[in-house]
Amino acid sequence: MINKNLLLLFIIVTLINFISFYNFFRKDLTDDKKHSISNASKKLLNELDDIVYFKVFLHGDIPIEYQSLQREIKYMLDEFRMYSKYIEYDFIDPSAVQNEEYQMQMYESLYQKGIQPIPHRKYENNKVEETWIFPGITTIYRNKEYSASIINNAVSNNIDITINNSINKIENILTKCLRQVTINKKPKIGFINGHGEMVNQSIISFKNEISEYYDIADVTINGQLIALDNLDCIIIN
Repeated sequence: MINKNLLLLFIIVTLINFISFYNFFRKDLTDDKKHSISNASKKLLNELDDIVYFKVFLHGDIPIEYQSLQREIKYMLDEFRMYSKYIEYDFIDPSAVQNEEYQMQMYESLYQKGIQPIPHRKYENNKVEETWIFPGITTIYRNKEYSASIINNAVSNNIDITINNSINKIENILTKCLRQVTINKKPKIGFINGHGEMVNQSIISFKNEISEYYDIADVTINGQLIALDNLDCIIIN
C-alpha cells in the first residue's frame, strides 16, 4: 500500500513541474534588487515591434571572474525576454575561430566597433599562452547595428572591482544598446544662454553624458521666442 504522505509529495512535485513548464517566473530576493529591471527599461522593451539580436562576445575558455559576468548578462537578457518576445541573443567566443587569419580579422572588426580587447595569460605545462578577451556586445535591429564594451578596464587595476562595476551596469549597457538601434529620432534639448547661466566642467560633462540620447542645442533667445521652436525641452541651468 502506497504511503499517503509519499503520494501527496509526488503529486505536489508533479504540479510544480507542470506549472513551471508552462509559466516561467522568477523573484528577485536580493536586498538591492540588482536583478530587477527599471520601469524605463520595461517600457522600452514593451514598445519593441521587431527582433533585437544581441551578440555577446564573452564565451568559451574565459577566466572565472568573467564567467560570473557572463552569467549575469545572460540573466539580464532572460529578464528582458520576460517583457518582450523580440529579444534574441547568442554568446560568441571570438578565439574559437580556427583559421588564424579569419580570427585576426574578427579581432580587428570588434576593435573597430569600439569593443576594447583585454589580454589574458594562461599558464599550462610551464608555458605561457596569451589570448585576448573581447568583452562586448553588438546589438542588431533591422538595418541598424550598435556595439559597446562591457568592461571599462581603465576603472581599476583590481579585476574583481572592475567585474563588479561592470555587473552593476549591465542593465544600463543593454538599455543603451536598445535605444541606439530602435529610436529613430532623438528628442531635442535646448540649453538657454545669455542670462548669466553657469558654464563649467559639470555642465559640459552633463551635456556629453546625455548627448547619446538627446540632440543638444545651445540657444540664445535675444527676445525672439522663435528660437525655441523645434525644441522638445529647454534647460536653464
